[in-house]
Amino acid sequence: MRQQRYQVFLETSAGRKPAGFRAFADEEPAQIALQTREKGWTPYRVRFEPEPGAWVVSVIDWKNRAA
Repeated sequence: MRQQRYQVFLETSAGRKPAGFRAFADEEPAQIALQTREKGWTPYRVRFEPEPGAWVVSVIDWKNRAA
């Protein structure tokens, strides 16, 4: 049986937005942090929120990125 992949969101000072990739619920937070870094962000907290069923990565947005 296939595992469900969950949306990953970036949490910035401007609010939440999709990170552009999905991850499994049992994936290691470090792996998600690495994928976030590959997208050009600086993650400092990664957590899974089971109620909405989504990963949330709090990032440092030094330049208040619009991307």
